[in-house]
Amino acid sequence: MGRLGALCALLALAACRFDPSGIAPLDWSVSRDAVTADRAVPDAGPDAPPLPDAPLPPDQLPPPDTGGARPLTASELGLALDKARVRCVDKQGTDKGYDIPIVDSTSLKYFAGSVTTPGAPTETLTWLGSSPAVTIVYDLNACDEEYPGQSNWGSAGLLIRKASLDAKNRLVLQPGVGIYDINLIDVLSDGTFQGTDDFATADDSKLAIDTPQLVNPVTKAKEVIVQLGLP
Repeated sequence: MGRLGALCALLALAACRFDPSGIAPLDWSVSRDAVTADRAVPDAGPDAPPLPDAPLPPDQLPPPDTGGARPLTASELGLALDKARVRCVDKQGTDKGYDIPIVDSTSLKYFAGSVTTPGAPTETLTWLGSSPAVTIVYDLNACDEEYPGQSNWGSAGLLIRKASLDAKNRLVLQPGVGIYDINLIDVLSDGTFQGTDDFATADDSKLAIDTPQLVNPVTKAKEVIVQLGLP
């Protein structure tokens, strides 16, 4: 009985080892390289952080944050001003019944405020305060000429506070700039202040009194600048 019992135990162990429902033998068909690679780069779970993107080349980097401002080139602004129209009002303040363009040319120039302010009166400097500024020199148009016998107004300037020029010489307005942050001044073609006073005052309040023909074209120019620069 002892030998018979031992033989049965051996047969039972053999049956357990080779039972198809038991533990499957190691699959030696899996390559050694695959096992090594699997150990070197474990499978990333769904909560694993994403791999960082490759850096963009410099010419594809997003522009710096300008607070919602839209940088304006001089050519773009010049074309926009050239398309604008306002009602013609003469120097007596009479509506003539037709529309006119607000500029004589699409050409304009940008100058940093530091070019203009050295010759500006105290009133204008006080209006600017510590704000950065840009001067736009352009060909203003109005119903009546500046002086009898002249066909245009020559160089006019729009001094904008809370504005700057970027590295590409584009006009950039700060958030919140409005038409009351733009002052019509008398400048030379190089952006320097002409005369000894701000002929319309810093808030342009004297335009309606002394030169009513300028009110519509100047106000429209200010509106175009703000609408384009802060869409």
